[in-house]
Amino acid sequence: TFHSNLKFPYSQEMQQTDPDQIGGLVNEVVPEHSCLVFCHSKLTCENIASLVCKILNKKILEHKLEEKKALYYALRMEGNGVVCQILSKTLPFGVAYHHSGLTMAERVLLEEAFLAKTLCCICCTSTLAAGVNLPAKRVILRSPYIGNQFMSFSKYKQMIGRAGRAGLGETGESILVCKPSDTQKVAALMGSSIENCNSQMDDIALSDLVLSAIHLSITRTDDDLMEFFDYTLLTEQASHAGIDVKSKVRDALNSLIELEGVKRTNSFLHLTSFGRAAAKGNFDLKTAKVLYADLKTAQNSLVLSSYLHLLFLITPYSMLAKIRIEKDILFDSYFSFGPKEK
Repeated sequence: TFHSNLKFPYSQEMQQTDPDQIGGLVNEVVPEHSCLVFCHSKLTCENIASLVCKILNKKILEHKLEEKKALYYALRMEGNGVVCQILSKTLPFGVAYHHSGLTMAERVLLEEAFLAKTLCCICCTSTLAAGVNLPAKRVILRSPYIGNQFMSFSKYKQMIGRAGRAGLGETGESILVCKPSDTQKVAALMGSSIENCNSQMDDIALSDLVLSAIHLSITRTDDDLMEFFDYTLLTEQASHAGIDVKSKVRDALNSLIELEGVKRTNSFLHLTSFGRAAAKGNFDLKTAKVLYADLKTAQNSLVLSSYLHLLFLITPYSMLAKIRIEKDILFDSYFSFGPKEK
């Protein structure tokens, strides 16, 4: 059973700043041990990282000082001379935030620093629980929500599973913070059982798997392809879900042939040069078609006098729906460009 002092010696100002005493819970274990704070949104990650630094003992600033300086300069190099203002303030305390707003290289630097104990606390979103092996002495769940959805039991277990990994100590601790209005939901969550693991293979994923199986020479004929899918979770669950997997595989294969990514020659399946490029680039064929057309258009009038056209070309299509254009910022930026950029 976990016992802890949840009444920390907070001043009135500290109590107003940190009413849930997240900083006190972190301060109990760092810097000797590591701590992960899971937050329900990217903005909360940044806010909690800043809040924790206001509560931590200032002696922590001397802990692994040179290593923290090296991390700062590595992030600065990765960011073309710029480090996020929040990270600039939290890194001296050995604290950072971690979410999809950072580049992959920045996230890797922070993860490696945490494993090396240069960082002692990371405030992160739930995606960290699924992707990276970052064990910690204490795991704090800032809220029982992920975004605006109440978390599932499997997600809860996934996050608290970061605490007390083998070889890191005898015990690990997890703490879930919730509002009084959520206590009944949390109690029900604790009494839940793990949900069923259901196949998430939709039509796009199935088509991608067919393309990859042919590309890797796992399957060379239609019969090989059908046999390959016999070993998938989708087929195992097909009878319960009322899915005709063989029909879906045939439809996916025919679609890939129509899109000129796959050819059938004397009953053998192989990829066209376009299909190989899509498979190597990890694109589905429809997206690859759009990209190829855009690159062909750009080839006729590629602008190299500035980086803007190249930046446009390498921006993933998946980001387009997520980008919000602030008209004032766009207006100011445009009129700050030089003649070549316009």
